[in-house]
Amino acid sequence: MDLEVILFMAPILMRKKSMTDKLFFDTDCISAFLWVKEENILFKLYPGKIILPKPVFNELNNPSIPHIKRKVNELCLNGDVMIYSI
Repeated sequence: MDLEVILFMAPILMRKKSMTDKLFFDTDCISAFLWVKEENILFKLYPGKIILPKPVFNELNNPSIPHIKRKVNELCLNGDVMIYSI
């Protein structure tokens, strides 16, 4: 590959990499893994990349589903999941 092609492709390749730096999950997706107690699959596939938007976190912190609330709080404290305001 010559230098012109490399210089042309570099921004495209860098942009592709940055698109998977953080993965935002909605309530349905993350709760499906939490309900069946298989969230470890996500952490193996995407370590350090899982983001919950603040509204999703608030929804999962519903006191009427204490086991999900407890698990989400535990994951946040362990650093497995990050909360972002968007």
